[in-house]
Amino acid sequence: SIPYVVPPVIVAGPVGGASGTGCVPRVSSVTGSSFKLACRAHAGDETLSSPAPLPYISMSHGLYLLGSMVIHAGSISSVGYEWKTVTLPGNSFPEIPLILTQVATFNHRAQSVETRIERDSVVRGRFKVRLARVRGTETGPEDVYFFAITSGRLTHLETLVIETR
Repeated sequence: SIPYVVPPVIVAGPVGGASGTGCVPRVSSVTGSSFKLACRAHAGDETLSSPAPLPYISMSHGLYLLGSMVIHAGSISSVGYEWKTVTLPGNSFPEIPLILTQVATFNHRAQSVETRIERDSVVRGRFKVRLARVRGTETGPEDVYFFAITSGRLTHLETLVIETR
């Protein structure tokens, strides 16, 4: 892989194990040339057997116009259990984007920390995010990576295909 000038935005998973048990993907130790992915059991699950490889997307921070598709890769600091509003740049999105999020830090050793997007908050220029409250796991504020992507399909030189709905 090509090293990044600055650490990239990474969003992984979700994925289910061979036994049907799901997991929460965690990203850590992100640098310009490497990162770690782990599959953590949901709170209350005791075991994870043979999880599948974790799918992920990585991209440098920024706003991209790829054909008719708009992608914004970014990060949000100190997301806690209260809704936090994220403002997207200018009038960059012609429609309501798809929002993908990933906890980007590993604070307070919580095993599984997920994000929630307030469904009615997603509009062309902003969305709201918070950490999910899961019984048995408490964590301090976490940093969160996100991708905001317009719906559509992009094919580039028959090697890169991006499709969202």
